[in-house]
Amino acid sequence: MRWLIALLTLILLLGGCSNSSDPGAPPPRLTIIPPQLSPTPLPVTPLAPRNSPVAAPAPTSISRPRALVANGGNLRSEPRLADETILAQVCPADELAILAEEQAADIRWVQVEVLQITGDCSDTRAQPAMIGWLSSVLVGPVTPVAVGDTTASGDPAPAAPTLPVAADQSEPTARPAPTAEPPTLSPPTPTPSVRPFAESGQLVPLNGWLVSEESPPVALSGDGRLIARGSPPDGDGTLQLWDTNTGTLRQTLAWDAPQYSITLNNDGTRLAASLGNSSVAVWDTDTWRLAAMLIPPQAEQGAQNPTGLAFTADTQFFAHEVANGVAVWALESSVLLGVLPTTLRQTTLTFAPDGSLLVITNDTSDFAEVWDMATATLRYTLDLPVRRVAFAPDGTQLAVAADGALALHQAQDGALLSVLDPTNSRTTAIAYARDGRLLAVAPAFQMQVWRIPEATLATSQETSLNSLAFTADGRELVGVLGAAGVVQRWEVGGATAAIPAAPPQLAQVRAPSSLYREPRATGADLPQLCSGDQVELLQRRGDWWQVRVATLTEAACATPRPELRATGWLSRRVVEE
Repeated sequence: MRWLIALLTLILLLGGCSNSSDPGAPPPRLTIIPPQLSPTPLPVTPLAPRNSPVAAPAPTSISRPRALVANGGNLRSEPRLADETILAQVCPADELAILAEEQAADIRWVQVEVLQITGDCSDTRAQPAMIGWLSSVLVGPVTPVAVGDTTASGDPAPAAPTLPVAADQSEPTARPAPTAEPPTLSPPTPTPSVRPFAESGQLVPLNGWLVSEESPPVALSGDGRLIARGSPPDGDGTLQLWDTNTGTLRQTLAWDAPQYSITLNNDGTRLAASLGNSSVAVWDTDTWRLAAMLIPPQAEQGAQNPTGLAFTADTQFFAHEVANGVAVWALESSVLLGVLPTTLRQTTLTFAPDGSLLVITNDTSDFAEVWDMATATLRYTLDLPVRRVAFAPDGTQLAVAADGALALHQAQDGALLSVLDPTNSRTTAIAYARDGRLLAVAPAFQMQVWRIPEATLATSQETSLNSLAFTADGRELVGVLGAAGVVQRWEVGGATAAIPAAPPQLAQVRAPSSLYREPRATGADLPQLCSGDQVELLQRRGDWWQVRVATLTEAACATPRPELRATGWLSRRVVEE
């Protein structure tokens, strides 16, 4: 400030001199020169250090895994399927804390604590703070939660360890300036691991597949590589394409209309979706270019929520359900070739490998139709409650999954060749391996693989699947549980390697029981097994074992007694597994 004081003094002096010497003279003009700041800053005396303690650094966050209930089911006291282990019922969207995991038999179990419940789906409702075991198929994708959260019981989450303070006290990295909208964070997608076929398949969560009200339409490509996910009527209309090998989202199409049903061709290059009023859109999945828009004439429009969609193996022709039958199109030219006048509705359509036959089934009728595509005439009818069918790769055989039997028929005329399982029911998916030696089937709460040449059961898994497909090289089997949004994969040993036959497990009967003809307690004049009898365990369905009688004790607890090698069903409660 010295220069400013000097300047003011000079002005006063000059002004005073002028007035005294010549009062009438004008004041002199002054030029004010701004100060020049020194390029070297003045030294600053540092403040003395304070004696108050410095706040300790905040602990680094750790995570506790949590998940939502994907499908309602039983919360159990231990990882075992039995009536006495049921504690309560969990409902979709209930919030869980994941405590532990365990593999028991063919089921992956998750120990959970119920954190929050959303509504009542049962009279025996689980309550917050309850701890128990759930099958992993009931649990949605797992996400981490930072420390500081508390459980439903009020206990704090486990404390995170405090990290040591580094000696280097360098400047912290500057935080980026906030943007107008925070970035959207996508949770990491786990990479699946492949387990041997004899073990439970690895579950691969697919981000965004969990739904609480209505399941989205889901389709699996014929080679098992890709999964398409559509939108339910109350959804956002988008279509997604997922890679089943890595569990990652490949593409998203922002379509503004819901889809009633979708399907992929064999190699996943074409995706078709029914849009209502019998119209179908077909996209090229590499570019999301609209490859075809199939709009049938007004006479064929008006089908309510049509489900039947199918490509031929070469993708030259396409069939879909319309109001008065099934329309067949030349896909490249979008030319309607004709309408097959079937009376079946809410259908599943299956082409023969060469496109010469089309099988039409649904989930409620007691028959199925096989149509000749060259003449557009009905070739024959299967008078069975057929739910799903699959053609052998060479087109000569037709595997038919009906309520009451899983059987092989001659494709050209429907003649019965052999019965694989006389107790099959509620099948939701079926697929042949590419060499025709294996057949995968998903009946109620099961996934089975059959050896076709020997007509024997190779293995059975306890799960619920909506789609099945073998990969092109035959090394893996892919299954999709659409409602929960998960993929199951199994290694099957290669295109030519057969699944090794496991010796049957021998078990002892621990309480007298009837040998039932089917997995339920019904029937009259049934053979009786007694304590000490031995049986071979063939396959399990829920709380039931299909068994073959191995040895009989001399003492008879009741009559009639079964013959050796007789087969039937026993409750798991009477078998020492």
